[in-house]
Amino acid sequence: MKRLALLAVAIPSAALAQAGPSKLVITWFQSNLTVVDYPTAARCEVARRVVEEEIARRARESDAAMPPGAIKIGKSPNGAFCIPG
Repeated sequence: MKRLALLAVAIPSAALAQAGPSKLVITWFQSNLTVVDYPTAARCEVARRVVEEEIARRARESDAAMPPGAIKIGKSPNGAFCIPG
């Protein structure tokens, strides 16, 4: 019975998190953090994917410009994620 009660409480919260406003948090090496408000989690996720695609494009461009024999050390600190709010 407790499981059913917990599940009943969790479902509305998850649904509200998807329907409610979200914040896109962008971490960028040169400019620290940027936070952008979106009306829904779905719109935030679309924007997050666009930022991640740009990060990947820049990484490919940077890798292509590396001289032969160069070794890439570390991973880019750039990224993006959505949070409720």
